[in-house]
Amino acid sequence: GFLYLNVPSACQDHSAVVPPDSWRFLRDAGQSFERWGWRNGFEDLRLIQSFVSSPTKYQNNTDAVVVFARGGSPSGKARLLTQQLPEDRDELRFDSLSRNRCWREAARILGG
Repeated sequence: GFLYLNVPSACQDHSAVVPPDSWRFLRDAGQSFERWGWRNGFEDLRLIQSFVSSPTKYQNNTDAVVVFARGGSPSGKARLLTQQLPEDRDELRFDSLSRNRCWREAARILGG
């Protein structure tokens, strides 16, 4: 199976409002988690992809994205995620709807 993580990487410190502010992953998070997994009995854990997104006009924060595979080799070549987000919200919405069969069907039914 696969494990997909998408977590904050760089955003304004909010520990005064929601302490502790300890949920940021940096560029090396994927490799660190992979090694941690091996040391804790998950010998078949494989890091597929790890990156920190770039900020966009509609989202100043950046997210760390990490993808792992477990339980043997994925069938065929693993598809990597696009590291660049769409330029604006309309493009993001269109891209999300057009690539997801369930969302395309919901948009068709709802007239979106």
